[in-house]
Amino acid sequence: MSCIFCKLVTLIRRQFKRKRIYSDDEINCYYASLVKCAGLDIQVANILNSQKDKNYAPIIYHLQQGVEKLTKAEMILRKAISIDELKEINHKTPQAFMLELNKAIKQSKVGSFIKELVSTSELKEAEKLIKKQNKIINSSEQELNGLLTFYDAQKEQGITNQLYKDAKKELSPELLNNYSQERTDNYMNLFFLSWCTFPHAELTRYPNKKINPWEYNSDKGIVQVIPLILKKTKESLNYMKENINYNQKNNK
Repeated sequence: MSCIFCKLVTLIRRQFKRKRIYSDDEINCYYASLVKCAGLDIQVANILNSQKDKNYAPIIYHLQQGVEKLTKAEMILRKAISIDELKEINHKTPQAFMLELNKAIKQSKVGSFIKELVSTSELKEAEKLIKKQNKIINSSEQELNGLLTFYDAQKEQGITNQLYKDAKKELSPELLNNYSQERTDNYMNLFFLSWCTFPHAELTRYPNKKINPWEYNSDKGIVQVIPLILKKTKESLNYMKENINYNQKNNK
């Protein structure tokens, strides 16, 4: 009973808590800090992966952390979520994308084009995957590889370019600045990386019933796609570093 009471008090506090409004300078500064921190995680993952006798759990953990920080950085720069909301998302990085989409749909910031692409039932199914996670944890190399390269394959066929053009016609002026082709590519890269890595934030560090840290071996799908995750994470990191340099030049 006391537990229920505590949860109720927490909900009431959140409802009446005054939301802080961050300035663009504060957002840009925090964005840059997150990207730098992500760079450290990716560097550690790269070093560990280059060793002859690999310990896979720490490699995956640092890759997950790199993806998480890059995703959160991108989301606050887009003002899709606030700096304060990062704590609520915690390690469940796909939740950031879900939160952004739900907000946009409720506030009518997206056109019918996107609403037709993403149904309510699909959003609910995605939320179930975030909570249960088992399907993602047990995914094979083929499944994870297909997920990580899905957007690239669509782009090569010219499908995403047309979708991008169609979507831009229906986007509100407020969102247009967030949807350059390069930034959209990076956004989608982080989207798929988030789904593949987020369950491993804690599994790689603590004993549990799903998979223990010492059970990450070369038979696991997530281990087999480490080189691809590392490659795609570096791509996002490099793009976002350039974005920091671009913002700094423009602010001088």
